[in-house]
Amino acid sequence: MRIYTRTGDNGETSLFDGSRVRKDDLRIVCVGGIDEFSALLGILRSNLKKDYIYDFIYNIQKDLIVISSIVVGKESDFGFDDKIKGFEDFIDELNSKMNPLNSFIIAGNSTVSAYCHLARTVCRRVERDLWNVNDVIAKYFNRLSDLLFVLARYIDEVVN
Repeated sequence: MRIYTRTGDNGETSLFDGSRVRKDDLRIVCVGGIDEFSALLGILRSNLKKDYIYDFIYNIQKDLIVISSIVVGKESDFGFDDKIKGFEDFIDELNSKMNPLNSFIIAGNSTVSAYCHLARTVCRRVERDLWNVNDVIAKYFNRLSDLLFVLARYIDEVVN
């Protein structure tokens, strides 16, 4: 299978329905940001031991593939409300195992938590773009960035 198609050499790419848009179309920008975010989650995951956090991050990466297809026009019954509720439940679970937050966080206490903070910031950037494309997906990223903040704290306070 050839990797290159040359169909994008004039600055255009295809949406799910086959229509062509410029590569700087906000939907394509969002998909690129989601891809970058997923790659960063892969770096984070590669630095984790294989446990429930590893599996959780892996499942988010699988979700991001589906979400990217939705951004470019594929119909889906993804279940964003259930996913967001799952994030909230996980945040509450992690928070229950930590001391209350009473100061600002400076990233870098460990490599893993620093990657988690970096993933959070990329997630926030993607969220900002998504508010102009799809509010439901943007809300998913909003809550996911909250989760990554709590997860970074959890990694430093409980795991390390």
